[in-house]
Amino acid sequence: MLFEISALFVLALLMYVLAELSESEGNVGYMYIVYPWITTAPETLTTIMLVLRGLPVAGLFNSIFSAAFDLAVIGIAAMRFGVVNVRRVVPLGVVSALSAFALLGVAYDGLLDFNDGVLLVSVLGIATIFAAFGYGVSFGRFKWGPVPAVIGLLSMIPAAWLLTRTVELLCMYIPESVAGIVSAVLTSLPDVVVAVVYGLESEEAIASIYGACLHDFVESIGLAALVAGLMGCTIPVPSPCHLAVVLAAIATTWIFVMSYGRITPVEGVILVVAFLVLCYFGVAAGLL
Repeated sequence: MLFEISALFVLALLMYVLAELSESEGNVGYMYIVYPWITTAPETLTTIMLVLRGLPVAGLFNSIFSAAFDLAVIGIAAMRFGVVNVRRVVPLGVVSALSAFALLGVAYDGLLDFNDGVLLVSVLGIATIFAAFGYGVSFGRFKWGPVPAVIGLLSMIPAAWLLTRTVELLCMYIPESVAGIVSAVLTSLPDVVVAVVYGLESEEAIASIYGACLHDFVESIGLAALVAGLMGCTIPVPSPCHLAVVLAAIATTWIFVMSYGRITPVEGVILVVAFLVLCYFGVAAGLL
């Protein structure tokens, strides 16, 4: 099992490097609408492949707990540097938090089919239109140039396949839920390093995380449902009532801590503790 965990860590680091090759800059609207397609590509590809490999719990956990962990990253930054100002991007945060309820609604019957995927992707489209009209979309530049960006994006496909195979091997030793959380944390772990070292001082940085959470809730799982539907199958959702508790807890905690337009160190602790509690109930207490 130590080999599988080590391989998972190395592959997660590789996917982060590939995502960095595709790093680009822009305004708040761009960082919320466009950039998350790049930053969440590892989670999306891994979720789709895990579902197709017959590991729906690991796939769902990979996406949902990636969003929860991204919020914990904001909490870590607040604990490290003090108050994080999110006043201007609160509407984007609320939209992203409410998208969790869209996932809750389509998954409540215990299955995710093609129509559910269409609905989730439609929610992403509505959120995109809202952000575009409210903030505009202004692209700056690719940090390393367009050619490395394309190479990085294309290279994520085989890297995600290797990551999926490693998670599959890990499921031979531990439950799917644990493997999904491990995958979610490792693919997002570099974000913690960035948040702790550099902080999250810009609205653009916060917007990119809010956009990533939106994509984790509706794009990653929505596309997985679409692909599964095209292949003539559905995604089973174990314990949908308990999944509703997880999603509702993430959304309400998120809205609560950003309701005053800033996240203090105390509220940062709340975000981190909420993630740890969800992990505990998701695994030890069998919440999902």
